[in-house]
Order: sequence, then C-alpha cells, then structure tokens
Amino acid sequence: MPARGRFGRVAFVLYGVGIAIDLVLRLLTDLHAGDRTIGPAGLAVAFQASLFWPVDLLFRVLLARLE
Repeated sequence: MPARGRFGRVAFVLYGVGIAIDLVLRLLTDLHAGDRTIGPAGLAVAFQASLFWPVDLLFRVLLARLE
C-alpha cells in the first residue's frame, strides 16, 4: 500500500474524529445554555459548524495572536 494512500486514510479518519468531538462540544454548549433542549435546527447548525473545525482552530489561533 502506498504511503500516500495510508496518509489520506489517516487524515480522513482524524478529520472524522474531529467532527465528532466538535459536534459533541457544540451540542453540550447549547444544552447548558438557554432552555436546556436541543431542537432539530440546533442539531443541524451544530453539525454544519463542526464540519469546519480545522478552520475554526486556525482562526482561534490567529485571533489570539492579535489580542
């Protein structure tokens, strides 16, 4: 198996794990705020936002450097 293929699979799995972790953290944040329920709209927004967790991490680092 070529190393490039292995690297791609590992990167894809790590990205999926990151999505799962970010989704859970966003849902827990929503659960502890407001009326303590998560509706379908909140679930959809949390899922869509969790797809972009690498970009979120990058901008958090960049914003921290500006402050």
